[in-house]
Amino acid sequence: MSLLFNSFQIVREYLDIQLNIKPIISKNIKYKNIHASKRCFIIGNGSSLKQMDLSILKNEITFGMNAFWKHPIISKSWQPKYYCLADPLFFDDHSDSFNSIKEFFTGLGEKIYTSILFVPLSGKDVVEKYKLLPINKVNFIFFNKALWTEQTNTVDLTFSEDLNGSTVTNRDFTVIGHTLTLPDASEITPGVVRLTISDTFAIVETPEIVYNTTVSNGVKDLAGNVAPGKTIVSTSGI
Repeated sequence: MSLLFNSFQIVREYLDIQLNIKPIISKNIKYKNIHASKRCFIIGNGSSLKQMDLSILKNEITFGMNAFWKHPIISKSWQPKYYCLADPLFFDDHSDSFNSIKEFFTGLGEKIYTSILFVPLSGKDVVEKYKLLPINKVNFIFFNKALWTEQTNTVDLTFSEDLNGSTVTNRDFTVIGHTLTLPDASEITPGVVRLTISDTFAIVETPEIVYNTTVSNGVKDLAGNVAPGKTIVSTSGI
C-alpha cells in the first residue's frame, strides 16, 4: 500500500478556449430537459454510503461520481444512469501518481458498463491520448468558472488501498508551515484521508506534507499493512 497523491479542495480548471469547443459541447443539447419534472439522485462518495441501501435506487435516475464504481452495489444489474468524473486530478498526466490514475480508469471500465459518462472538457486530450474511457460513451462538459473558487483549510490524501479508519490520526502527518487541528484526520471515502489546518491555504500554495509512521505506528489498510512513510508536495492548486 502506498500514498499516491494529495489534492486541494481548491483546484482551478485550466482551459484554453478554442474554436472547436462549441461543436463538442453542443452535442450535450440532447440531454436538455429529457428528465424534466422527474426526480434524480446524485450519489457522492461519503463514508455514510456504507450504511445506505442503494438497491432501492435501481430504477431511479442516478448520477455516480468519481470513485463510486468501487461501491459493492455496482454490478451488471445495478448501474448509475449517469457517471461524472469531475476531479481535474484524474486528467493530470504530469502527476507522479498518473500510473495509479490509469489503473483507476481500468477498474472503472471493468465495473461501469451502461452509464452515460460526463468528463470536463479540459480532460479531453488526456482521455483520448491514453484511451482512459471509450470516447463514444463520453460527453465533455465545459466549466465556465473554476471548479472551486474559495480558499480552504483542508487537504485530501489518497492511498492505494481502503484503510482501517481507526488507524488514521493527525499524529502521523505534518503540513509544513501549518498546524493541524480538529477535526482529527479521518478517512472520508475509501482510501482518502482528509487533514484540516488551523488557518487557510493560500490560493497559489502547494504545501509539503510529511507522512511519518514512527509516531503512532502509521496508517494501515484493511489487511493490517502499514503504508510506508513519505514526503509529498501537493500536485495542484490555484
